[in-house]
Amino acid sequence: MPLYERTARTFGITDVVKAVFRSQTDSGILCEEQPMKVKYNAVFLISLKHVPMKDLVADGNGTFTNTGQPTHTIETCSNEDESENEGEEKMLYPQVKVLARTKRPLKCRSHFLLQQYYYRHTEQTRFHRRIYIL
Repeated sequence: MPLYERTARTFGITDVVKAVFRSQTDSGILCEEQPMKVKYNAVFLISLKHVPMKDLVADGNGTFTNTGQPTHTIETCSNEDESENEGEEKMLYPQVKVLARTKRPLKCRSHFLLQQYYYRHTEQTRFHRRIYIL
């Protein structure tokens, strides 16, 4: 199961967009199966071509309650960013600008909707899940 990142930090809007753009050139980071029973802070990129949206919450970790699902309208524009590791090729990652913290009509190809789904475990309230769809 490809693990994108194991982290305790918050995974923000720019991180999500950067990961999705990276997956366009590195398909080895995409999961084609649902990660099951993960009990540590982790980020997985899951292809919705292989895992239906409704199955993302069926991960063997019990019952969760949806605590919100904001949508952001974002714009991306090209930005050549330095590689994070010295000696590696430069990667082309977009700059991200939040146009609205709500769902707006998309006016051009560089506009996207980022949907965020927040969940809290019904019994272990410190156990959370976030799903981002771009």
